[in-house]
Amino acid sequence: MPRQKRLGAEMDTRQRLVDSFWDLLAAHTLREITVGMLAQQAGVNRGTFYYHYADLDALLSDAIERELLGDEAFTSILLSLATGHGDRSAVVVANELSTRRLCLVMDKCDRSIFQEKVESLMRGMWKTILCPDDEELPPATCLAVEYTVNGMMGMLAYWNALSPDRRDETELPLAFLHDLSSALLAQMSLDTGISRDEILSRLRAARQFASLPKPAASA
Repeated sequence: MPRQKRLGAEMDTRQRLVDSFWDLLAAHTLREITVGMLAQQAGVNRGTFYYHYADLDALLSDAIERELLGDEAFTSILLSLATGHGDRSAVVVANELSTRRLCLVMDKCDRSIFQEKVESLMRGMWKTILCPDDEELPPATCLAVEYTVNGMMGMLAYWNALSPDRRDETELPLAFLHDLSSALLAQMSLDTGISRDEILSRLRAARQFASLPKPAASA
């Protein structure tokens, strides 16, 4: 099979596995989901699952990463507010698929596990964007990232805990999120000497990572 077609087939299989994970998570807790259930839901065998993922935890990390870093992901929507492009209503933002999926993970798994994965992914993303020579993130930037991520996740958890009726009538505070996102970018620019426009340019490039083909799990 030509390399391009093979990569496309691998991407399709990984996407089916991730989509199947979200389908199963809607009906089961994370602890109840098994590799066999995922393989059956995705229409593949267990060997195919292990070709793409070392274990269920690796798939969970990939699924969360896609919802955090994709073009229509929760964090991308929030950071777009800082660029002046966040003109969608709060209701639309709150009902984005990625937002609802992140809420689903909060409901169906240990929140501390979810929080740890989100923090690790976001630290890794910003280190890749801001430190191309593999240097460490400035301490002030780390503090700003931790504060922003924990605040946004806490707000999302509170919103998710509301009753369906109250959730439908409650808007996320877009003006506040705009200011928070802007402050994070300003702090990063101050700490690193990288212009705000350059940070945003690197962020847009990094957001494509979740949709690129990744190496299969090592044996």
